[in-house]
Amino acid sequence: MPPASFYMVKKMKKQIPIILLALFVIFISGCKGIKQQHINAKIDPEIFGYQNSYNDFFFETGDGCYYLNTFNNKIYFSERGQHTFYLLCAKPDCSHTGTDCNAYGGYALGYFDGHIYTVCLLEKNNDADSDFYLIEMNPDGTEHKEIARLPSITTQTGASAAGMSEYYFHKGYLYMTLGPFTNLEPDASVRFYRIDLKTGDIERLFEDAIPEHAQSLNRTSFFDDTVYLILRDYTSGKCGVWEASVTDGTLRKLTIPWTVGSTRVTKFGDTLYYYLNGTGYCEYNLTADEQRVPLPADYAYTETVYTEDFIFSQTADDADGGGTAFQVFSRDYRELAAMPLTRVGLNTPLFCYTGTDTLWFSLNDGKLFAYLDLSEIGSDDIKLTVMDDPYDSRKILS
Repeated sequence: MPPASFYMVKKMKKQIPIILLALFVIFISGCKGIKQQHINAKIDPEIFGYQNSYNDFFFETGDGCYYLNTFNNKIYFSERGQHTFYLLCAKPDCSHTGTDCNAYGGYALGYFDGHIYTVCLLEKNNDADSDFYLIEMNPDGTEHKEIARLPSITTQTGASAAGMSEYYFHKGYLYMTLGPFTNLEPDASVRFYRIDLKTGDIERLFEDAIPEHAQSLNRTSFFDDTVYLILRDYTSGKCGVWEASVTDGTLRKLTIPWTVGSTRVTKFGDTLYYYLNGTGYCEYNLTADEQRVPLPADYAYTETVYTEDFIFSQTADDADGGGTAFQVFSRDYRELAAMPLTRVGLNTPLFCYTGTDTLWFSLNDGKLFAYLDLSEIGSDDIKLTVMDDPYDSRKILS
């Protein structure tokens, strides 16, 4: 009779495949959970946080994704579940070159209550009326309607200086900065306005609270009725993060040692999250007024986005784009995936937008050219998929 140990080993051999199968099922379920988590994620196009690029604009609705190419001032659309973008214009015989094109989006793009909103420079018959306007249109690009003429300053050449502004859409409002134009207004500070998307009513915010000589650094972020401003004193060069209340108009300077090259802040609960240039991935507790650095790093460049589940980060080792890579971290800073980003011609792919189940990348012409399917996170080899070129026109929503 074989020894008892023989039966124990034989029993273990039978159990090992079962254990491995169970672990495999758990692993597959976990990967599926990652994808499903994003497919079901609430991407609210009316909330600023999902327009995450510093220079371009993007939002996602139940019909699909929209983005504004600020190189040609045109809006592009991709239907839900598709990865090809088309010019948002179906006008017969449209040349797609002028401001009368349905896809003309000007300098900003947002969404609220079933309508698209843009900021456009319109030339009028009366030169005095030529200026920047808030425009409302249908989701298919039709029926452009002027909502408000935006605040501006006349430069020494007689041109409107509103185009040197920052624009942000959030919960039914367009927020914009204006100035300061130091050659026109010595000792001036940035102006901050809020425009109602439905009524066109214009309100100036924080007029008595913004410090002297302050300019905005295009890193503003919004969370409910709280605004986080990155301001720079243009006389001293010093930067700071300010917490501003839209409700009562107050500002509070935080003790974050923000430096040029750092990202805008993202807020979850009572904590701010951001990448601080020369320091790493940081967290700032608003209650304790303290910063900690859970993941030290020092890159020459980074574009980092925080979501409820992940941290997406494009980095470069030097100012010329050497060693460019894209990384995905869990919220506790474990690396889940990484890939190098190699040049396409003379340009390196740039991480631009975060969708429910897709990350979008562009080249240096503002046009989206590739994407990363979030279902690949957790696999050993993530890679970009190059998209088809957009067509000139197409009927969008029937």
